[in-house]
This record gives sequence, C-alpha cells and structure tokens, in this order.
Amino acid sequence: PVDLSRSSGIGDVAQGVLFAILYGCAYFGLRRRREWAIPLVLIVSAFCCISGLVNVMQPAGDIKELLVKAFFLLWLLFFAYQIVFFRRADVRALFREKGTLVF
Repeated sequence: PVDLSRSSGIGDVAQGVLFAILYGCAYFGLRRRREWAIPLVLIVSAFCCISGLVNVMQPAGDIKELLVKAFFLLWLLFFAYQIVFFRRADVRALFREKGTLVF
C-alpha cells in the first residue's frame, strides 16, 4: 500500500483541495448573493495575496522561475483588486438586498 502521509506533495494536495472548496463556497455564495460570501472572499483573497507576495519576493534561479513570478505578480494584483472591490460600501449593500440582479 502507498502511504500518502509520507509523500512530499501531500501538503500541496491538501492545500489545493482546501482552496478549491473555499473557492467553490465563495462562488456559490456570490451567485446566490449571500452576505457571508463577502467576508469569505476577503479572507481567501488575503491568503492568496500573502502567498503570491511570498513567492514573488523569493529570488529566481532561472528564466522559468522568473516567468512564474510574473504570473504570481498578476495573481497578486487580481486578488488585491478583489479586496478593494468587495470592501466597497455599494457592493456590500448589493448583497444585503435580495431582489433580482441584472448585469
């Protein structure tokens, strides 16, 4: 039998599954305009910003790692924008109203 607890990537897999569950909950909460979705999005975005910042601040060894850092910089900007967007009062007010949403 394979012992997955001794695998070097089990932490990465567990983290990926956890974030997939959190992203799924945030997605369905945003689709149904639940008030609890905004704090969840803010928390997940903050963790992603910290993770992206830690990755960007480490030195790059070769060009491949430099390209990955460019991706993480874009990722960091996206989640920073989410933090700014979902903290706005008009966005929070939209999630308190329960009428139909038209884009």
